[in-house]
Amino acid sequence: EDNDTLESVILAALARGNHTLAVAETFTAGQIDARLAHLPGAEMRFRRGLVARSHAELFAGAGLDADAA
Repeated sequence: EDNDTLESVILAALARGNHTLAVAETFTAGQIDARLAHLPGAEMRFRRGLVARSHAELFAGAGLDADAA
């Protein structure tokens, strides 16, 4: 609506609820991270972006055991 972007609406909603966001992406080349991380105020709400080509790499990057899933 108006001049709001999807990204600014997401960050505003996170701020209202005092929430943060971490994203795990596969086959997106980090496009979700790229849309959010650079915005003013994102450093307070956007905690981490993890980009990998496989689920095993995502699990490893998050410090999780892929075999336990």
